[in-house]
Amino acid sequence: MKEILLTELITQAKEAIKPIQHSASTIYQYGLAWDELIHFFESNGQIYFSEELANRFVQKSKDSLDNRLIKNWRYKLRRLSVLILLEVLETGNYSWRLHYSDANACLSTEMKQLHVEIYGNT
Repeated sequence: MKEILLTELITQAKEAIKPIQHSASTIYQYGLAWDELIHFFESNGQIYFSEELANRFVQKSKDSLDNRLIKNWRYKLRRLSVLILLEVLETGNYSWRLHYSDANACLSTEMKQLHVEIYGNT
């Protein structure tokens, strides 16, 4: 995986989602999630994007959900914000997709496990 500052990757992601024409509130919500991710990275002494650390952020969010410290929508937002960053890092862009026969097919093993833990095998 190439080395990139987290803030630079977020800037690229913001550009990559522009063609989708999300509402201003959706873009604002992604920004909040990315700010939380930046804070998480900084609190772990990291300024470069790390998939492992991003997955830890999602896991911590899942733990907060399990402990009823956050709502399900916030967990989903954080998870999606990380998935957007991963796609932009891997492909240089982001494309919104309609439903798949297996909606979780593109998720990493860690993300699939989190989904199963929250929602079961549905």
